[in-house]
Amino acid sequence: MGLHGTIIPPSEIPEEDITRMFHLMSTYYDNVAWNNFYSDLSEKEQVVILRDNDRNIQGFSTLMTLDIDTIMESGKKVKIIFSGDTVIEKKFWRSDRLLFVWGKYVMIDLAQKFSDMSLY
Repeated sequence: MGLHGTIIPPSEIPEEDITRMFHLMSTYYDNVAWNNFYSDLSEKEQVVILRDNDRNIQGFSTLMTLDIDTIMESGKKVKIIFSGDTVIEKKFWRSDRLLFVWGKYVMIDLAQKFSDMSLY
């Protein structure tokens, strides 16, 4: 009973999957409102979606990058990787799939895309 992860932009997530994601969020977090959840999701660049073997969503994490001017690197622009809403169904809490998919995306995909900038 493993999880499989994919990364897609929020605009490509079907409405029924967004509804499942909202249900997951509201199961594990208090005061989750649909309008706020949907608006926040729409602002993100990518979403890690975790599915079980039956293709049911069992977790997700939203991602975006931010450009920051920093004193630490002599005024150079750096990219900040921001992980937003994140939740995994309790029976999958021991899974390392989110860490693997998120890490691969950041360490390989984003590192190549922004090779001229430091990532944080």
